[in-house]
Amino acid sequence: MILTVFIIVCIIYQKEGVVIVSLRECVVCGKTFDGAPSAKYCSEECKNAPQYTNEFNGEKWGKLTIIDAYRKKGRVYAICKCECGNTKTVRYDALTSGRTQSCGCFAEANYYKPFDLAGKINDYGCKAIKQIRVGNRYKWECECSCGKHYLVPAGLFYKQMSCGCSHQRSARENLKKAAETCEQGYIENTSIISIKPRKMLRNNTSGVRGVSWDKNRRKWAATIVFKGKTYHLGRYHNIEDAAAVRKEAEDALFGNFLEWFQEVYPERWEKFNKKAKKEETED
Repeated sequence: MILTVFIIVCIIYQKEGVVIVSLRECVVCGKTFDGAPSAKYCSEECKNAPQYTNEFNGEKWGKLTIIDAYRKKGRVYAICKCECGNTKTVRYDALTSGRTQSCGCFAEANYYKPFDLAGKINDYGCKAIKQIRVGNRYKWECECSCGKHYLVPAGLFYKQMSCGCSHQRSARENLKKAAETCEQGYIENTSIISIKPRKMLRNNTSGVRGVSWDKNRRKWAATIVFKGKTYHLGRYHNIEDAAAVRKEAEDALFGNFLEWFQEVYPERWEKFNKKAKKEETED
């Protein structure tokens, strides 16, 4: 239905000049309102209201046939019926450009076709049982090597190692290693073997533990590590001064700690002594 817009022009004389007021009829509700010559709607409500038209009815685009259409905010929207029986509302320009050709059934049948993984086993011993659709995607129910079932996207079936039990095993192995490390003499982030007096390491070039040459400042630097923290004891021109400072720090930090460890863990202290003697013999 085509509505005719009637324009009534009233001329109002004022002191400063002539003002033209256009009385127009709203194309949606038919009310008369004051507005510019190009105005078509009396309010925002009418502007946003859909204006139905049958001029596009019967057009066929892809699998969609237009059964009704309306204009809204300057755009044309088409209500279409798909060949599969579904109804879908799309923008008219999406139909004419070819971006939309179906209600979604065409893409589902061609682009979202799931992989057939039934009965297949990946390199980690996980077996695919059946596919399950979750939204617009497919996931596979798999049986882990531990016996538990879990869901995984088809694209990750050959990459995922387990239902999560492998991470738990890794965590348990790390805890076991940590326990073994603790047995080897790590107490409060401190290695008993490293702070206990023993033979000099092979990579030591100064001949003094904890003393190294700072080639940028051309001085001897003294450091000491205790309970996971590094203490910088200064830089000295003579290696004797750096060695003396390092020795004082060892007595202050390591002495009481070793005495405490020997008193609290006598059996482990003996084990460390045997291990240290064995290393010296091998060297």
